[in-house]
Amino acid sequence: MLDHIKARGPQNLDQLRPVTGELIRLHQELTEFKKDTLGEVADLVKIAGERYDVILGGKKGNVSISSYDGKYKVQRSIAEPAISCVPYALHILSAKAWVK
Repeated sequence: MLDHIKARGPQNLDQLRPVTGELIRLHQELTEFKKDTLGEVADLVKIAGERYDVILGGKKGNVSISSYDGKYKVQRSIAEPAISCVPYALHILSAKAWVK
């Protein structure tokens, strides 16, 4: 059975190469789109804030921008960094090692 699996390895790799190339291209395109879009949202927030002399967005800068007819909506949601949990986890690991 392992011989059958090993024999299919190169064949699968040949089938995956075109797909992975397309995935890499799409990833790069989406990354550029996200960067451009976030820049445009930041510009809109800045302009509206200056126009009305207010600070827009929540504590982390989250904003929602809707079209006048409500048909379209763009949200900028900024997540808390996961790294903030690391010091707590290190304390737990240290205590666990100390107890042993």
